[in-house]
This record gives sequence, C-alpha cells and structure tokens, in this order.
Amino acid sequence: RFYSGSMPFAELIGSKHNEHLIGTAFSVMLFQHLITGFNVRALLFSDAVLQVLSVVLVFVIARRERLLEGKSLYVYAAAITAALLSLAQYKNALWGFQTAWYLITFFFLLSIYLLSGAADRTAPRGAIVRQTFLAAIPAVLASFTSFHGVLIWVAGAAYLLARREIRLRRAFTDAAFVCWLVMACATLAVFGSVYASKGLGGPGGHSVRALLEAPLVPIGIFVGTYGSIVGSAGRTLVLAVALTLFALIGVLAWWCLRRAADRRLYAAPLAMIVFSLLFSALVAAGRAPSGIGAARDSHYTAYTTLAVTGLLLAFAHAASDGETRRAVARVGRNALLALIVIATVSSTYTGIVAGIQWRTEQGIAAVILRDYQSAEDFELQRLLFGDAGLVRRNADFMRTHGLGLFGDTQAVPPDIARVYSVMPAGMAKVAASFPDARPALDRLWRVYRVGADLRSAFDPSSDNFAHDLIKWASGAAADGSHYLSPYLTEYSAQYSALRQALESNH
Repeated sequence: RFYSGSMPFAELIGSKHNEHLIGTAFSVMLFQHLITGFNVRALLFSDAVLQVLSVVLVFVIARRERLLEGKSLYVYAAAITAALLSLAQYKNALWGFQTAWYLITFFFLLSIYLLSGAADRTAPRGAIVRQTFLAAIPAVLASFTSFHGVLIWVAGAAYLLARREIRLRRAFTDAAFVCWLVMACATLAVFGSVYASKGLGGPGGHSVRALLEAPLVPIGIFVGTYGSIVGSAGRTLVLAVALTLFALIGVLAWWCLRRAADRRLYAAPLAMIVFSLLFSALVAAGRAPSGIGAARDSHYTAYTTLAVTGLLLAFAHAASDGETRRAVARVGRNALLALIVIATVSSTYTGIVAGIQWRTEQGIAAVILRDYQSAEDFELQRLLFGDAGLVRRNADFMRTHGLGLFGDTQAVPPDIARVYSVMPAGMAKVAASFPDARPALDRLWRVYRVGADLRSAFDPSSDNFAHDLIKWASGAAADGSHYLSPYLTEYSAQYSALRQALESNH
C-alpha cells in the first residue's frame, strides 16, 4: 500500500505494534525502502550511521559539560566508542527492523544535548522556553518510535532537575522544567489517544500476573541485561559485571545526593543512567512471562551501554577533580575501563560468530524466497517467519515490481550459503540411482536446509553426507521424535528402503 501510494499519512504515523506506536520508525524505514527498492541492507547501514552519530553526540555533550578533559582524553574516547559500538547488541546490528532502537538512542542524546542549551539559569525566560521546546522535538519523535522512547521524558526531567539545580518544591516555578512537563503531558495525551484508538493490545496483563507469581524472574532479567554486555560469557562473570555496575551507580548516586554541585556536574551521565535503568526495568516487567532466558537476549543490552558510558564520564571526571574522593573515582574508572576491554573482546567474538550464522540463515532464506513459487509451505513458514500464503502474496508483489532481491538479476547467495543452494553431488547421485525416491530425497533436502541443528550435524560437503542424512531421516520419520519429523513421515518407507540399500551397497 505504501509503495503504490494508497496508505494515508495518518495511518502511517499512527502505526501500532503490540504496545508500541511505531510511526516514526515505520516512516523512516518505509521511505528508505522506497528509495532503495526495498533493500534491507540499506537499513543495516543507516543503523550503523545512527549509532556513530550517537557516539559523536556523547562527545559533544561531554565537551560542552566539561566531563572529558586532560591527557587521558583519547583513552576515554576510545573506551566510550568501544562501549557504544559494542557487538553485545549484535541482534540489533543484524536485524534491519531494529532501526527503531538506534533512532531512540540518537533522539535521546540529541534531546539531552539540546536541553543543555537551556541550562543557563541567567538566560532570558523566552530563550530557555524556546530551547526546551526544541529539545522536546526529538523526544516526541522517540515516543512514536517504540514504547521505551517515552522514557526520554523521565530522563530529560532528571537532567533538568540536576543541571539547573532545581529543588522539587520549586520545580513548577522553573521555566525549563515546566515547558518540558507540558510537552511531555501533551505527547502522552496524544500517545494515549492513538493507542486506545488502535486497540489495547500488548502483553501488559500477562506481565502483571508474571510479576505476582514469580517476582524473582524480573529481578533476574533486570540484572542480566547489565551483565550480558560481556556476550555469551559464563553466569559468574555476568553476575560480577552487573554487580560492579550497580555498585558504581550507587556511588555516583551517593555523591549527587550529598551535593547539588555534583548533581549539576553529572547531570548528563545521570540522565543516561536513569534512561538505562528505566529501560531495563521495563524489559524485566514486560518479559517476565517469557522466563529468565530474556536476561541473556543480546538486543536488550542496547541501553546498558549508555549506563556504562555515563558512569565512565562521571568517574573519569571525578578522578581528576582534585577532591578527596579521587581514590574511589580512580578505582571506579579503572574498573570500568577493564570491564569495557573484557566486554569488547567477549562480545566481539560472540557477535562475529552470530553474524556468520545469521549470514548463512539469510543466504538460505534468499535462495528459498527467490524460488518461492516451487517452495513448500513449511520452508516459507520456518525461514520467512509466518503464513506461507502471506509470503507468497508479498513475493508476487515484490517480483512484479522488481523489489528486494527480485530487483537484482545478478544476485547470488553469499559464499557461506551457496553450498545450500543446490542438492549436493553425492545426494544427487543417490537420486539418480533411485529415481523413484527422488521426491523423498527432494523433501529431505528441503527439510535439511531449514533445520539449523541438522546443518550443524551434517556437512553437505562430506562424502558420507547422503548416507548419514538418510539414516537420520529413516529414524526421525519413523518415530516422530524431531521437530521436523512431520514433514518426513509421508516418505518414511522410502527412507528406510534407501538406508538399507545404501548400507548393503556400502
């Protein structure tokens, strides 16, 4: 509908997915698709650009608020860059549709940068209001990007309270804070209206029940989102990393509670930490029904890196401010630098391995999608996520208009997936020797391609590939013990006969 120009703009910006209003992200992604002919790789590149811009914004904020100074500047800059570009969130980097999360990181930091322009309490009230209104624009866009974009309003309020040294009882007399609050209320009112008009879908009810039935699960998820920045490391290291970060957050909070000057100085790091903590709490509540496994899901580390960045900015400055706390600050700074090094090494390895696997999966999916007209339903359902009829209808549309992989007539599978594009020679030889069994072998090859565990167990380049796979299929089709067994049952007798024939010939 978007490509053909039949989608009303109001429907585009009011798009809803579960509890998220995704109009901003949806618009950005669709306009990219329109320009590139639905090339998903464009989203991956734009996501990388957004994250690099976010890194730049952190340095601009740090410079404006004089958080990074001195001869160790380049060390801190390298550490912050490594933290924010960490492959701990490799799923976000590999999934094109995670553009929303990169947009929110960018909008959040842009909003804090613009709010810093309203920090001068001696400036005219009109100038402060204008600057605060300007800072609210990215927050509005983030609110309609994904639900956690709404958290920017809370983090922004925390920034203003700290940066402008506002006492709570006088908050409603401060021009910047009042303007920010009014914009937040207006945005949430619109958000609530659009949300209600689209139906009250989402996992909220399940989350409340899960919190009441197993309160330790969300705590585990909350802790896990911080510890998992080290990738797929062991539980002990994950727990140690999380506890270290929480201890350092506690130290920074203690400093800021004691002195208003510290709150002003560390306002930006505090905003980053507040946003990160709120996001992790939201994930812990929302994913509680799914169990503790969500704690290690890589894409939930996206904003843990903001907390690490905020802590490093604060402790790096405190270690050089000449106060008696500098010994504690240096210990915290060194702990953070060590943590970033460990997390970078560990998460990079995890991310590269996951990237190789993902590229294989995508290559196979591309092979099957290009031949979707002859593909079986279970192939489309398992590799292309969902209703086979829906996939075929959309593939028809994309092929007719030359979009996506159908627009590249020279496209070939990546080298890592090319071995899965045609039946291996050994298996084709068996099919030629037993022509009546060709349909059974064709089905087995199709089943093999969609089973990641099968691809790990059987190497298609091996001389024994056909024999080993047929041997497995004869057992799986007979006893129905494998999740792919239902697709093999029809040819159970043929697989048993082929196995006996191959073993006797061998």
